[in-house]
Amino acid sequence: MRIVAILIALVGVLNFLSFPVGVFKAGSLPWPFLLAYSSFGALLIWIAVGIWKRRMAAWRHGFVAIVLSAVAFVVQVCFELPEGSAGDRAIIIIASSVGGILVGTYWSFRWYRQKNWFTDDSVA
Repeated sequence: MRIVAILIALVGVLNFLSFPVGVFKAGSLPWPFLLAYSSFGALLIWIAVGIWKRRMAAWRHGFVAIVLSAVAFVVQVCFELPEGSAGDRAIIIIASSVGGILVGTYWSFRWYRQKNWFTDDSVA
C-alpha cells in the first residue's frame, strides 16, 4: 500500500498543478473544470498521506475520490463531444456514463477490500 500511496500522491500533484498550467494554455478546458480538477488533486494528496499513515478517514475518503473520478470522466466527455446529431451525442453520453459507473463500481469493490490495511482513527 505504500507504493499505492506514492502513486496516488504523484497523480494528486499532477492534478493539483493542472489549474495553473491549464489556465495559460490555449484550448484547454474551462477554468471551473480546471479548478475542480486541481481541488481533486489536493484530495488525492490528502488521501495518499492518509494511506501512508494508515488512517481510516483516508479509506472513507477513497470512496469519495472514486465517485468524483467517475463524475469527472463523464463531465470531461461532455465538454469534448464532437459536433453531430443529438442521437449520436446521447449515445456517447450514455455509454460514458455506463462506463463510469462500471469502472467506479469495480474500484469501489477493490478499495473496500483494502479496509484491513487501515487503523481506526479514534484508537490512535
